[in-house]
Amino acid sequence: MRKSEAARYARWSAAVALVFAGLTVGLYLKRGYTRHIERKNAPPSAPVDVERQSSHLTFSKGEGTHKIFTVEASKSIDFKGANASDLEGVKITIFGEAGARHDTMETHTCRYNKDSGDISCAGDVEIILMSADEWKASGGKPGAPGTMKIETKGVSFNRSSGEATTDEAVQFLCRIANVCRGGGGLLIGVDLKKDRPVLEAAYNDSAGVTAEFDLNLLERINRELGADFDLDQWRHRAIYNATGGRIEMYLISEIDQFVHFNEHKFHFRRGEKIVTEFSYKYTPGEFAALAGQAGFEFVRMWSDEAHLFGVFYFVTPTT
Repeated sequence: MRKSEAARYARWSAAVALVFAGLTVGLYLKRGYTRHIERKNAPPSAPVDVERQSSHLTFSKGEGTHKIFTVEASKSIDFKGANASDLEGVKITIFGEAGARHDTMETHTCRYNKDSGDISCAGDVEIILMSADEWKASGGKPGAPGTMKIETKGVSFNRSSGEATTDEAVQFLCRIANVCRGGGGLLIGVDLKKDRPVLEAAYNDSAGVTAEFDLNLLERINRELGADFDLDQWRHRAIYNATGGRIEMYLISEIDQFVHFNEHKFHFRRGEKIVTEFSYKYTPGEFAALAGQAGFEFVRMWSDEAHLFGVFYFVTPTT
């Protein structure tokens, strides 16, 4: 091979080698850049105490062919060593045992205790009350006319019973403790827990005193707010909820009927209930513990011979 050909071959070989080297470097840089973008866009690593994270959790409780309630969460986080989950973007829809409701509860975060079935939501909770008929008529819009909106805090929902409760009793005692701070005292009367027949007989008295008291609510709504409840078509009923530890008072619609209030029209099916009162009952130990959560110290309790009622005396610490 002549020198000129050898030089030309050497130059071409060098050029080809540079091209391959450039391609190799480019491919390496592209892969490195791709890995950088993937790491940048990847979700953050789970904390060491997190066992599992999942999106869109949902579970329901049903009876027969219809659902009683549905719980939905946009995100669920399970923790190691704890039989509990943190839920985010929580919505609970309650249909009721007869399927006549479409009430919703929405909040940002809750803690789900898998042992007790309680879903505890400490932050702000928005509750919208609607009947199933109102939900259908509104086209699935929770804020439609005729609905009731409630904003509260500290709501617990039990998966087994389908009941929602708040910690308002503790908040009430906390406000009193704040007034009594620095050695002040609280003297308070409490209706103690009794056998179911005793409680239900008292709230469904044969003289009809409690029923008249209960129906007076509708009479006042008619008189002061211009509604048109027909009191003859409503029946008072009180039951003792042993799980919740409370008497529940209801007004029950005797017929399928409509009630008008201003520009709103409310449909009540036969047997549909209006909740008018929850009256909680406590054992001495339960109420002492409740007051203890608010910062009170138990001193003494007085009671009658049958232990139907208790008068408690608490104090707040001096320091």
